Amino acid sequence: MATVGKAAIVLEGGALRSAHGGGFLHALHTELGIAPDMVIGSSADGGNAIYYSAGQTEQLKRIWTVHLSTWRFIALWRFWRVINVDYLVDVVLKKYEPLDLARAKGDPIAWFASVTDFDSGSYRYISARDGLDPFEVMRASAAMPVLFRGKIRLNGRRYIDGDVGVTLEDHVRFAIAQGADRLVLLRHNPYWSRTSRFLTELWARSLSPGLRRALEHDMSEDAVRLKFPGIKIILLMPRDLPVRNPIDNRKAHLLATWDRGYADALALKDELRELFSPPST
Repeated sequence: MATVGKAAIVLEGGALRSAHGGGFLHALHTELGIAPDMVIGSSADGGNAIYYSAGQTEQLKRIWTVHLSTWRFIALWRFWRVINVDYLVDVVLKKYEPLDLARAKGDPIAWFASVTDFDSGSYRYISARDGLDPFEVMRASAAMPVLFRGKIRLNGRRYIDGDVGVTLEDHVRFAIAQGADRLVLLRHNPYWSRTSRFLTELWARSLSPGLRRALEHDMSEDAVRLKFPGIKIILLMPRDLPVRNPIDNRKAHLLATWDRGYADALALKDELRELFSPPST
């Protein structure tokens, strides 16, 4: 008898573009009645993954479309902390829309959030099985360098945004290692432009050799090449999202980006239902 593999959703991250991923997950939860075995999120999508696993997509919608369009979260004049991840975690996630910690244990949907070691440049995936505080995991996963500057300590190591130094292919390989053979991939990051590449290379000169190598690895992904025999993949790369850049937190843009993710899930409903239906053995 053939072994039936697992189904996974992988959300690559992309700062406030990840409102699209939240809307996509909300549609799966509320409209389509289908669920994966696991969801893997990077950067802001780490929080999407954890709230989705806990079944709290209504709270997730309010987080994205109500609570983040404020200067308390993003302010260009606050140059030492343009993105205030501490406000996001300590006020929005703990007080306004608190995560149900009992339901966030990763069962029946296992969640994984990627984080990057600031000193070594290596990345890791944290899950409920690690027994760490999910709020601190989300803080680390969303700790964008330069714009936030914070390094979050987990088990004595310093971590930053899990989208640093990790490619979509890395996420796919991790999902397959967890037993997934059916994947839905959402790529919210744009391709590297000459300007973004130049600024990143300039910033990298001040970093540890390990983190510099991680960034070089990240920038090497100029195209998505996903060739994994025997693995079924749906790849969604939304273009021209209403959120125009990583720090665009205008309420109308966040809501429209959320709605775009919701609509994209519904447009793929037949393909998603087929993918999430376990193959006959």
